Amino acid sequence: MRRKITPLWFGTAVFLNMAVFTAPGVADDAGQVQITNIPREVKNGAQAYKIFIMLSTGTSAKAGYVAKGDALVNGEPLVTVDLKKPDGKPWVGTGMFNIAIVISPKEVSTSDDIEVHGGEKIFSSKIQHIAWAPGLINLHDLVPAQVGEIFDGVIKPDTDIIKK
Repeated sequence: MRRKITPLWFGTAVFLNMAVFTAPGVADDAGQVQITNIPREVKNGAQAYKIFIMLSTGTSAKAGYVAKGDALVNGEPLVTVDLKKPDGKPWVGTGMFNIAIVISPKEVSTSDDIEVHGGEKIFSSKIQHIAWAPGLINLHDLVPAQVGEIFDGVIKPDTDIIKK
């Protein structure tokens, strides 16, 4: 015996389904960033080793960050980074943020050894997708002093990176 679907029942089911997926308060905040187009090498031909991302509401390293994360690159052109609050707990959120993405080799001497790109991004879904170069600004060219601040605040304290 085949059950008939009445237009009223079908319309009610579609409405309820839409209400569940679009209702205010349904968590759809970003908690991860997927970064693509990661180059295999950074400056001077050194192999890319680790990637960092920082989200901020300010425009300088001194502004601090709302969330940050890092991951080993291992020659992969794509990584997914879990975002954390300054206290180390998982971060989720939405909104417009200034972002800085840093790619570092395993060994560094100065801020000239790292690649730093940045820009603005609206975070509005569980996993944000960001391509490394397109749409991002090379911060070495624009604000070299801030790249130095990022080097001092992010790269120097990192225990995975060897300082020469």
